[in-house]
Amino acid sequence: MYDLTPNDGAYFNEASLFEINWRETFFGSHYSTLKSIKNKYDPHKLFVVVEGVGSDDWNKELTCRS
Repeated sequence: MYDLTPNDGAYFNEASLFEINWRETFFGSHYSTLKSIKNKYDPHKLFVVVEGVGSDDWNKELTCRS
């Protein structure tokens, strides 16, 4: 499906946990700005969700930071 519709994005509230390029699909060019904001307000990186801003700082299971 990705080959047929590259850069197709995602529907609001219909995200896939199997999204290959989730940073671009969910956040686009805003990811680096959002990560800066998250680092400012969550400097200890306590709040994390699957494929959310900053989750790339954690292991795949979100049990410890990578």
